Amino acid sequence: MNADFNVGFIHEQSFGEQMFNRASLNEFHGEKVGDLIDRALERFDNSIVGLDSAIANNNKLLEMLGDHPMMPEYEAALRKHLVELNVNELPRVGRTRVK
Repeated sequence: MNADFNVGFIHEQSFGEQMFNRASLNEFHGEKVGDLIDRALERFDNSIVGLDSAIANNNKLLEMLGDHPMMPEYEAALRKHLVELNVNELPRVGRTRVK
């Protein structure tokens, strides 16, 4: 999922923003910007596809996890590690938001 998110979303969005900024500067200097705007919009569209892919992969992960509790041994090891990092709560992955 991280690869989908980083490559499929952040890179494309960043490149689209760069193209859009370049178009804005070119327009300020009286140059034509149609091609740059088209390329920026294409990158923004690609970023949406990448984000959709990341969301789909995240949903697959959540389905795999389901409502199954963690193995007690794993949870104990994770708690120990988080205490060493001064983290007070176990992170939870799920469909509901934790307040």
